[in-house]
Amino acid sequence: VAQPAAICKHACIHLVISMAGSTAGQRITSPGGLATEFFKEQLGPELLAVQEPPRGTSVEAVLFKAACLKFITVLRNILPAELVLGIVPRLPLLLQAEHPLLHSYAAICGNVLTTVQDRVGDQGRPAWRPRYSREQLGPVFMEMIPMVLQLLEGRSLPQNCHLLRALSALLAFLGQ
Repeated sequence: VAQPAAICKHACIHLVISMAGSTAGQRITSPGGLATEFFKEQLGPELLAVQEPPRGTSVEAVLFKAACLKFITVLRNILPAELVLGIVPRLPLLLQAEHPLLHSYAAICGNVLTTVQDRVGDQGRPAWRPRYSREQLGPVFMEMIPMVLQLLEGRSLPQNCHLLRALSALLAFLGQ
């Protein structure tokens, strides 16, 4: 039986994600808004607590960690870089999880972080630059690539397209 607190946190994750795209999203997505505070206080600590690859964990624990990763992937443009960078070193551990849902979400998270860009320049001619550099993400991505290849060799779901996309994105990011 799932813990009531875990059920509430899981429901809040989906509520914040869904509200971020609505007209109420201003308060949620602004710097220091609800999404950032919720991540700092509830989700970040959950992911930072991962010290080894999750093995034999309950379905509820797998779903909650996957939902935490989904929160990052969906709100990647909203969450401050320093918060996300604090979680990035845990991705290889989560990529080694037995459950395909969890290692797929870890791969997806790595994949989408390669696409985040920030607007720079004046309002007349805005330009975009990647939020994360090769120096910031490269060491973790280099650690993840052999793991993704191992998963593709048979430890994951057959033809897991998320792993293939992540591998392609990680390699492209490192080859910039």
